[in-house]
Amino acid sequence: ALGSSETNATINVYRRYNTIGDWEAACPADLVAANKVWKGVCYREGAFGSSVVDIDITNSDASHFMWLTVSSAPGQRHNGTVTAGVASGATVDLAGSATGVLYIWQPYTVVEWLAFRNGTGSGGSGSAINGWTDGDYVTVRNCLFYNNSSYNRQGEGILFHSGNTTGNSYIYNNIFYNKRYAVESQVYGGSTKRNWIFNNSIFKCDTGIIVDGTHVNDDTVYNNVSLGCTRNYYFGDVTDVVANYNAGSSGNMPAEGANNIVTVANRVFTDTNYASLDLRTRANCDVHDAGVSLTGYFTKDFRDTIRANYGTWDMGAMEVAAISSPDTISRSIGTRATAVFAAAGVSSTSSTGDTITLSSGTFPDSIGEGDSVRIGATPQTGFVKSRVGATGSTKIVLQSCLAAQESAANINVYRRYNDIYDWEAVCPANLVSVNKVWKGVCYNDGAISTDVELNNATTTDATHFMWLTAAANQRHNGTKNTGVVVNLGGAAQVLRPNSPYLRIEWLIVKDGYGTGDGTSNMDVRAPYTTVKNCIFYNAVATGWGIRTHEGNGANYCNFYNNIFYNMAKAIHNEHGTAATMDTFVNNTVYNCVTGIENMSTSGYFKNNIVLGGTTRWANGTGATGGYNAGQGADVPFGSTGNILTTATATFTDSTAAGWNLHLKAGASCINAGDSATLSAKFTRDIDDTIRQYGVWDIGADEFTNIYDTVIRSIGTRTSAVYSGTGNARTSAAGDTVALTSGAFPDSCGEGDSVRVGAATGFVKYKIGTTRFYLQSATTGGLSGQDISVYRRYNTVSAWLTARQGNLVTRNTVEKGVCYKDGLLAISSGIVITGNTTDSAHFIWLTAASNQRHTGIEGTGVRINDNGAGTTISINSNYTIVEWLEVSNFGNAGIQAGACTLSVIRNNIVHHWGGAENGTGISIHSGDGANRARCYNNIIYDFNARGILHSGAASWIINNTVYGKTLRASASAPGPALMCTTTSLSATTPAGSGARRTETTTWAGPAGEDTAPCLLTARTTIRPRVTRPLWTPSTPRPTCTCAPHRAASIQARRRRCSRMTSTATPGPWPGPGTSARTSIRVTRRPIRRAPTSTTSAPGCIRM
Repeated sequence: ALGSSETNATINVYRRYNTIGDWEAACPADLVAANKVWKGVCYREGAFGSSVVDIDITNSDASHFMWLTVSSAPGQRHNGTVTAGVASGATVDLAGSATGVLYIWQPYTVVEWLAFRNGTGSGGSGSAINGWTDGDYVTVRNCLFYNNSSYNRQGEGILFHSGNTTGNSYIYNNIFYNKRYAVESQVYGGSTKRNWIFNNSIFKCDTGIIVDGTHVNDDTVYNNVSLGCTRNYYFGDVTDVVANYNAGSSGNMPAEGANNIVTVANRVFTDTNYASLDLRTRANCDVHDAGVSLTGYFTKDFRDTIRANYGTWDMGAMEVAAISSPDTISRSIGTRATAVFAAAGVSSTSSTGDTITLSSGTFPDSIGEGDSVRIGATPQTGFVKSRVGATGSTKIVLQSCLAAQESAANINVYRRYNDIYDWEAVCPANLVSVNKVWKGVCYNDGAISTDVELNNATTTDATHFMWLTAAANQRHNGTKNTGVVVNLGGAAQVLRPNSPYLRIEWLIVKDGYGTGDGTSNMDVRAPYTTVKNCIFYNAVATGWGIRTHEGNGANYCNFYNNIFYNMAKAIHNEHGTAATMDTFVNNTVYNCVTGIENMSTSGYFKNNIVLGGTTRWANGTGATGGYNAGQGADVPFGSTGNILTTATATFTDSTAAGWNLHLKAGASCINAGDSATLSAKFTRDIDDTIRQYGVWDIGADEFTNIYDTVIRSIGTRTSAVYSGTGNARTSAAGDTVALTSGAFPDSCGEGDSVRVGAATGFVKYKIGTTRFYLQSATTGGLSGQDISVYRRYNTVSAWLTARQGNLVTRNTVEKGVCYKDGLLAISSGIVITGNTTDSAHFIWLTAASNQRHTGIEGTGVRINDNGAGTTISINSNYTIVEWLEVSNFGNAGIQAGACTLSVIRNNIVHHWGGAENGTGISIHSGDGANRARCYNNIIYDFNARGILHSGAASWIINNTVYGKTLRASASAPGPALMCTTTSLSATTPAGSGARRTETTTWAGPAGEDTAPCLLTARTTIRPRVTRPLWTPSTPRPTCTCAPHRAASIQARRRRCSRMTSTATPGPWPGPGTSARTSIRVTRRPIRRAPTSTTSAPGCIRM
């Protein structure tokens, strides 16, 4: 503090020192005694000279040290670039001197952010930065070392040499260019010192990184990029270095490091030209996500940007941040010209200016995304991003913040544009350069009349595009006149897509009577256009719905989930190039003179319904696809899975007066489609309903039955999970239970039995921590009541006994929700049998959403069979078993027996001590298993098989199977995944969807079996390894020190086991095809982060 206060005084601000040497000379000799850190902050006002500076005082430690840095003010620190020989930040110019600048004698010194240029010296006294006597625990980070062309490949950047008795230092996030040596670490004579060299970027030096000498503790070299050097790396004695996750060029890499990568400079660095040098890392280049996390040492890159929080880091000095998501600019479109909402003195903004709240009244449901908001006496304008609450909302969130805070202000809300043409006309031409998505959100104020070509955005890509849609609560429900209507007025007016990557969705386009080139309702003229979830219909049967033409640029376009009714032609496709063909899938066409016409030699048509009219499928030569529906003597496009039906058997209402083209119960189009290759593009239907896994319905609608999901909780706890006295009430409707004080614990929720006074009910879901929404209403209007919450059943078998039966007649899904109260031990298996089910009525056994495992044993609900037999036997069609940990079975953990289309997913199946008998998951044809779906499961510690498939064709996808070393036993273990029949192939059963299989030969270590295995898509086989030395009664040892935590993360998230498949999965084969890929199994070591020599307190070495 100053000695006295001053007012209206003259002020001058100076630099305290003009040289680094002056700053160093003024440092207290004993920083420990003075209790200080001595920090020099450099500014970019001209290069510092080459005078030698000895950083040398009497006493320092890890908390009291010298720190030389650069101001964080804009423009002071380098950004990794050199333009015409001048660095972008504060610089020390050695001007060709062969003598170094910084001689670091003092332990714990930190040097960062400086650029050092044109040094020509090397060796013990010539490097730009020299570690000198006793200069231990020095950190050099985020610096730039380079030479101009006058001093090509001369001088050394950093040298730490045990002859100078330095070591135990950290060199990371530095950039080196055009030096003789970039980094040199030499520790000799059996020294116990070492250095850590991490995440440096090196280009065009004579030698990048040198590690030489013989010493007790190894130097560690990780995550470096060294390219364009005569020698990218030189390790004099490979026994004294631990190196891995480094990048270099082909033929110029050390043997050390199984996870090194080979690349070239112009694929990694932004600009390698001398005049415009930029050694920052390119986005999505080879070194991106190729390194290992070193969070035990540092967490930021040279720009002070946080590296990945866990898992993988980039190699080199820069962590490439993901390219920022484009900004979606939403603007509303509606015919209403007056205010949609107006109120005086009731609105206020948040302190951040991004939220507007009403103090009285609510916003009408008809306002929302994209609307223009004007608030305040001198109106500020913003645009709505979202409503908070679908109905009865008092709060809206804005797309950008308002400048000034408002309170008790007037507010008016308007549509931003009254016509699609006005919205399109102001769209930026280059959406890529402005990093934007231009979104028009239409409202149902009245029919929008328009005639517009959507072509203002000429430069677009897959993430920057025009998007025309309807507001979420203004969309049609799959029938006419229920949402936003674009009325083309009978004339040859059009809504013409002519901007690449344009999306159009959720609109009803009616009464466009134009035909042919340029005048169809939607005449598509740009590639990558998507039209989905729209309805096209005319009052009279004339006009064309969608027309595409390769000559107009309509390539790679997608049209799905659309309905066409009463037109001259629904879809007209002209496209001759198969490689760029358009895709028409899951559309419904009815009562059109011509349904779909393919006037070309290519086009992909799948899962479409075309019924009624005169000619439903025209000119199918060259068309591919299948699973389409027609009628009479039709030959729908594609050769696989097509069906013939009628409109009355298919649609809810096919009459002209009230047509409703949703599927009716029992329609042959239900479960007759195929999702192969489509689920990557979309997963919902025209009503925004999720399409089921694997087998889809044909047409725009995915049929859903209205059924009751009966949810009951299962847990070992017999006493109340929660109880309260006089603190519960019910809503007037009796559908909600709320606490007036206290909170429900996390351990209660879905399916639990609730008793409020004398009233009872079952929880459907929890709202926050103080409310339950019930599955069915109980007594309403209660207050001040006692409350208790219990598990409904204490065993899975008790739940099954009570709830099984004819679920179709009862019209229910029976859902058992397990809780982690304790081990769900069973003495005999759980058998799901004796039920009448279908795709809408089935048994569903799961874990509560907050009680599920995390992929690690012991973290969720565990069912233990004590080796009795098969833990869970599925003998009822369509059963789902998920999110459980199943252990200690004698025969099988989960077995699909006499059932069709069962689902086994997201489970952990393993043994916990004792003999590793049986099979993890079994799909058994001997019992009638058919078309099961087994995915996302983890299976390990078994002596027979991980997954046994001996049934009819099934899906076995994305499972992880992990084995173990054969213990002393009379019988050998079986393969990790075995199929005992040959029925599992790429041949597609009728209505089942396409699958891929791969074959491999087991090539395990000596003594392991070599039986052939059959893999299905993306199922991973892991090697057998010795089980960790711990038992259920002994807690698993856990190391929490930062380096080992990083290693543990790597082992989980980026591990490479001793054996991995080198096959790259190709596209899944189409219907009726066969694809078998030979997988070569290779070995490589487990990836892990380096660890320090000394363990942290309580640390177990890993």
